[in-house]
Amino acid sequence: MNDTKTILEYFTTGMEYILEIKDYDFDIMHDKVNLIIPEKSETFMSTANKLREEGKLDGIKKGIKEGRKEGMKEGRKQELIETISILIKDKLPIDKLPDNLESKLNKLDLIVLREIRTDLLKDIITIESLEDLEEYLN
Repeated sequence: MNDTKTILEYFTTGMEYILEIKDYDFDIMHDKVNLIIPEKSETFMSTANKLREEGKLDGIKKGIKEGRKEGMKEGRKQELIETISILIKDKLPIDKLPDNLESKLNKLDLIVLREIRTDLLKDIITIESLEDLEEYLN
């Protein structure tokens, strides 16, 4: 009984190792195990399913982490666009940026948006009309 348990543990450990270091097709591997040692076929499938579930969890965790990172980046971008809009509305007699200009701002990356904000704050650029703004964004 104890030898069977030890063999099963070695088998499981070996299968986990093989499946982790090499990207094997589980079905092909299962067929090979079933052909060579049919009595261990179910153990292989249990190990394979366990690794699949662990892989799914890792993928979910990575997805959540990337989603948070992307969400934070998008939040910073929207905050910059809002700040730029406020600065422009302070300089021009408008209540809201035209959709086409807001769309242009949304297409810019964070670095460019930070530069625009800095330029507006330090009066490096002169925006006296929507045309000036459009020209500056092109």
